[in-house]
Amino acid sequence: MVNDNLSEYARKLALLRKEISEIHTALRKKKKVFNENQQRVYDFIISKKDIIQFTINNKQYFIKKGNEDKGFMHILLNIMVKSAKVGLLLITF
Repeated sequence: MVNDNLSEYARKLALLRKEISEIHTALRKKKKVFNENQQRVYDFIISKKDIIQFTINNKQYFIKKGNEDKGFMHILLNIMVKSAKVGLLLITF
């Protein structure tokens, strides 16, 4: 079960990295950039950071790598869904 979860995590993370890299490249071609929070999430997903902090509606949020029970691995394994409209992975809370 643990190996299955790690394989599924690796698969989803690879897909997410690919999608966010494509978005980043498309923005750069248009001479646009991510906003501050988006850049932090991008840096986290492509493994430049182990933990990030960002603010949404005056609330502080933290995401760290974690494991199957908490953190980003838990989010990716249990909460991420596929959007049929745009094909991007979205996190729902």
